[in-house]
Amino acid sequence: MNILLNTISVIATFIVSVGLLWLILDNTIGRFRFMKSTFNWYGFQMKDLIFISLSSLFILCFFDFYLPY
Repeated sequence: MNILLNTISVIATFIVSVGLLWLILDNTIGRFRFMKSTFNWYGFQMKDLIFISLSSLFILCFFDFYLPY
């Protein structure tokens, strides 16, 4: 049971932190005109995919996940 709770906790924390970093990047750097693209993939622009991958990479490189249970 502890393994399941730890897995849920780590996945939820990862998704929320990637989402928050994506929002920050999209509302700051994403406002520049050169970041707009005409290519859409299921509603995502190229900048969104880049921001999500940068956020994921940042979290995985600079943060450690501790098991709460």
